[in-house]
This record gives sequence, structure tokens and C-alpha cells, in this order.
Amino acid sequence: MGGREPERGTDFGAPDERIDAAAAVAFRQLFDRHFAELYRFVYRYVQSVESAKDLVHEAFLRLWQQRGQVDLAGPAARSYLYTVARYESLDYLRHRRVEDRWQRQYSDPVMLEGAAALATDPHQEFTNNEIATAIQRAVDTLPRRQREVLLLRWQHRASYDEIAQTLGVSPKTVATHITRAIEHLREMLAQVR
Repeated sequence: MGGREPERGTDFGAPDERIDAAAAVAFRQLFDRHFAELYRFVYRYVQSVESAKDLVHEAFLRLWQQRGQVDLAGPAARSYLYTVARYESLDYLRHRRVEDRWQRQYSDPVMLEGAAALATDPHQEFTNNEIATAIQRAVDTLPRRQREVLLLRWQHRASYDEIAQTLGVSPKTVATHITRAIEHLREMLAQVR
């Protein structure tokens, strides 16, 4: 009888706290065990020390966010990390290619030839920017899971199976999220016209 009994309704958070503490320990062990090898894996893609570190941290952050769906102590966690790191690396490279292309097409000619080398049709460029902004706003209004699935599909060109594995859901669930997201985007963009 050394301790007093908890008041009614006050111990609801206790199991979750134990689970999160156990998850934190498992996560830390996973981080310590795999950070260096995952860093080397990502570095082979991006060839940048800082970018590789950032991308590996992003992979671990995503894993932590998905800890309810991924067993941090099992082999699925390592697989999840490598899948996310690969997609993040490929996305980084695509983004860098776009920046390099922009640099070559717009920035370099401007420096060489002056301001006259800018886009030949400012109205078209303005229209394109307006469309891109409307699409981004519509994507931002999607529910979180639909947005994640859609971005993995569009930006990372991931298959339904790859998305399902990454997010810990079934391919059918991925298809449902994509269908709903596209319907939502159509509705949102129809209002913009």
C-alpha cells in the first residue's frame, strides 16, 4: 500500500508515454547504427556533404513521423530509411537540374547580353507563373496524406507499390488517395478560371 491509487481518468497517457520512450530508444539505436552508411549512400547521389547530411536527417525525421506504422526495431525501418533517402536524393537532383537549367537559360545570358535576353513573352511567363501558383495553392489545401501520396507520385515518379511501401499503406489505398486528390484539385482549379 505504499503508493496511492491514481485518480479516475488520470492515467490515460501513461501507455503512450511508455511506447514513445521505447520508440525513442529504438530510434536512437537505429540512428546510431545506420546514419553513417545512409550518409554514404546519399552522398553517392548528391556529391555534397551538407546536402547529404540534410537528406539523411530528413529520412530519419520521416521515419520518426511514421513510427506508428513502421517497427523501429525491425528490418522494415532500415528499408524505409533507404527508400525515403533514395527518393529525397532523386528529388534533390531533379531540383538541382532545374536550377542549373534556369541558370544556363536565364541568368547566364542576362549576364552576357544584358536584360534583353529575358523571356520573349512576358505575358506568357506571367500566365505560367499564375497557373503554377494556383496549382501549388490547390495542392496545399489537400489533406496531409493525399498531398504526400500525390507528391511522391508526381515529384518522385514513384509507383503505387513504392508509395505504399514508403508510407506503410496498401497500393489500393494509394490509388484512392490519388483519385481523391486529383478530384479535389480539379474542383479547386475550376474555381480559378
